[in-house]
Amino acid sequence: MSGSVAIVVSRNASDPEGGESPRERLEAVVSMLLQAEHPAVKVLFYTEGLSWVLRDSSILPQLMELEARGVELLVCQECAREGGLKGDLAVGRLESDDHILELMWSAEHVVVV
Repeated sequence: MSGSVAIVVSRNASDPEGGESPRERLEAVVSMLLQAEHPAVKVLFYTEGLSWVLRDSSILPQLMELEARGVELLVCQECAREGGLKGDLAVGRLESDDHILELMWSAEHVVVV
């Protein structure tokens, strides 16, 4: 993933960390990506971040649009299995946690939201 950007989403909307909420941060990043002509980025969802790729996600339409535009949305398979969420995923592709970690390590830039 040389010269690339990995956006890591590991928090859900109810996980405040001072300042902007995780929801506000993720919505801002998704909005920015939707404005880019060809966003060369992978968005990696794991742990509590899986809540964003479920059928009832508040940003599901935006994520579906990103995916349709070629942005890879990768979801931790083990996290989905352990959380009993595999059947509720609405967007993204399941990947092993090893592959997701490899993408984070090999990316030139990693943004955590």
